[in-house]
Formats: sequence, C-alpha cells, structure tokens
Amino acid sequence: MDKYEAIDYPYTAAGAATCEAIIDQFTHRWFPKGTRFLGRQMILSLLDEPPHRVHRLPYPNVLIRKVMEFGFAAVVYIQERILPDPQFSTPEKHRRAEAGKKLREVAVA
Repeated sequence: MDKYEAIDYPYTAAGAATCEAIIDQFTHRWFPKGTRFLGRQMILSLLDEPPHRVHRLPYPNVLIRKVMEFGFAAVVYIQERILPDPQFSTPEKHRRAEAGKKLREVAVA
C-alpha cells in the first residue's frame, strides 16, 4: 500500500471532481443540512497528504484538524470501550428506517 500511495499521480479535473463528489455524498448522507461543513472538514482533516496534493484539496486549519482527530478518536473510544454493543448494525438501522418510511407512505395513500 505504501508503494501505491507513494506514486506521484498527476492532477486531473475528473479525479478532483470525483473526490469532491465523494466528499459531498458523505456529507449529505451523514450530516443534516446546516452541519455539512463539519463533515467536509472531518474528511479533509482525516485524509493523508497524497489526496490533498493530487486532487488539490484544501488543507484544513491545524486547530480544526486537531479537534476533528481528537473528536473522532473520542467517538471511537466511547463506542468501543464505554457504550454497550448496538443491537442492530448501522446498515440494518437504515434498512429498518427505510422500511418504516415506506409503510407510512402506504398507510397515508
């Protein structure tokens, strides 16, 4: 993996657009409107140097990056060490929510 990531890929507009689309998709899926900038900052903070360089993504402020890294580590620590194991996985929760939404739509119609 280190050899692959060490390859100096050239910048392409298509690659940069794809990278932006993936970040936007993540923020729209996991962050409500008005907080999506936090999702973007989180992703930019957690990316290594090559994607920033190759796709010309902006580097977040050092303070924002440190806060995001600490926050992410804190969430993982709390989920792994403190909170009980979830009864349902995240994809299962989404499937159930979608099924409930469809049932409500059928009931209204």
